[in-house]
Formats: sequence, C-alpha cells, structure tokens
Amino acid sequence: MQIIRKQLASDKYTKIENSICVLDPKELSDGGLRLYMFLASLKNGIEVTDTYLMLKLQKSARSILKYKQELKKLDLICTTKVQSNMYFIYIGTLERGATQVKCTWELEQEREKCNGGRNGDDQEEFNTDRARYI
Repeated sequence: MQIIRKQLASDKYTKIENSICVLDPKELSDGGLRLYMFLASLKNGIEVTDTYLMLKLQKSARSILKYKQELKKLDLICTTKVQSNMYFIYIGTLERGATQVKCTWELEQEREKCNGGRNGDDQEEFNTDRARYI
C-alpha cells in the first residue's frame, strides 16, 4: 500500500484533468500534452506567438504545429484568426471542448456589448478561463 501526502503551492502548478494525461499516445503525444499544459498555465488575454512557444518548450516550428493539430483534433484547443499573425486560442477539456468554450466567450462578448461594457451579476454563468492569444 502506498499513501500519498502532498503540499503543493497552488499558484505554481497547473491542474488538468487526469483523463488527458492518460490518453493513448496515438491520440496525444507527450509534446502535445506539454503544449496543452503550458497553454493552460497562462493567464487569460496574454499574447503568445509560435516563436515564444518554440523557445519555452524548446521545440521546432514543425513540432509546435504538429502538437497544435493533435490538440485541435481532440477539441482541446480551438483557434480563431484575428489578424494576419494573431489568433485567439480557446482551451477546453475533454468534458467541455474548446469549441464550446469559444461559444461561451463569444456570448459573453455579445452581452458586454449589449450592456454597454458593464459586467452583470450573471458573469458566473459564463465563467470560462481558458481563452488565449496565439
């Protein structure tokens, strides 16, 4: 029998679903998992480029592209082009896919426009914290 005891600082760790960690390597490579965990650790609204990801993960442009494709196939990330070199990247989970997160963010933005930029008390209904720039 093994007993686990831990004391982890909550602000220095990224928490993800266990089911993502045990996906078949044919579906999600170790590099894809590392990219997902890195993206999930970033704050909302931060600007990120592929070059930045390459430097942080010490991977080539080709590898970053491959990992993104793996994550998109599993609906763990979803991207929307904003400008020629800027994208929104939405990060989901296996239970709540990235496309659903994207829809929630778009609904929230529409509500803000209708409210004149004010946030209502119903913000918790639209509480998703996984949109990023890339």
